Amino acid sequence: MDLKHKLDHYLGRKYTPISREWKELENEFDLFQNIHDAKIEDEQNLLKALELEKQYFKKILKKKFSANLSRDYKERILNARSLYTTPLWKLLKKYYSRIEETRLNGRHLIQKVNEFVRDNTIINDRPELTEYLKFLRARDLEWKKNKEDLVNFSTVLKTFPIWLVKANDISKAISFEKEIFDVLIIDEASQCDIPSVLPLLYRAKKCIIVGDANQLTHISFITKILERSLKQKVSKDKQFLCRHRDNSILDLAESVIDNSSKTQLNEHFRSQFPIISFSNQAFYKNGLDILTKRPI
Repeated sequence: MDLKHKLDHYLGRKYTPISREWKELENEFDLFQNIHDAKIEDEQNLLKALELEKQYFKKILKKKFSANLSRDYKERILNARSLYTTPLWKLLKKYYSRIEETRLNGRHLIQKVNEFVRDNTIINDRPELTEYLKFLRARDLEWKKNKEDLVNFSTVLKTFPIWLVKANDISKAISFEKEIFDVLIIDEASQCDIPSVLPLLYRAKKCIIVGDANQLTHISFITKILERSLKQKVSKDKQFLCRHRDNSILDLAESVIDNSSKTQLNEHFRSQFPIISFSNQAFYKNGLDILTKRPI
């Protein structure tokens, strides 16, 4: 599926390519596609050059080039090769430049698509967005619940595809529908209790859990006595799961997700070096790459 068809799929309906905005968007897609293709071509050229260099140095080692020839003679050979080959550092510079260009154009294109979708939805689906605004502003919970059926949340999500929300506030903003979001990202997961996260998980197709077991845990308002009494009402084979006071969503994820689905984020660039250096030794087994270190 090419980029334009992906856009049609994302919009949920086909717009006739007659408006000036649509033609501009098509041009943006063509530009992005060309830059993307050029980046792939640069990458292939770089891989070919690396393979040639590898073969060349194998021959050098085989002939004991570095041991038997003078430095001047080596430089003359390298200078002669540079007349018909492009140095790797130049290819790398071009490749990294193309990556940055692709990233910037990709970000610009996403912004343009979102602006296009938003503007068209506001024009074509304004009554539906007005109903959602009434739902969002409602304070009476009973009235709000009745109003929810009148809101077309697919239009709302198409207009606003990315949401930042507290776990406790999700029910005030989005209906309780299964997998209406593509990806849910839970940040500071050690501070999130499991029951509060379950409604979020229900609304998402996939989930990314980000957290640190060495940082603050969630605060539970359930007493130990209440937790023990509730535990007795659960079958014995499930009682080991009833540890709401002690277990965050991060703890649960750690217990059920295999290592192939985990990624260690080890670059640290916030704390002063002497502070995080202590934590690195005491808690992280020197596994952090501390980016705030500077020569004294």
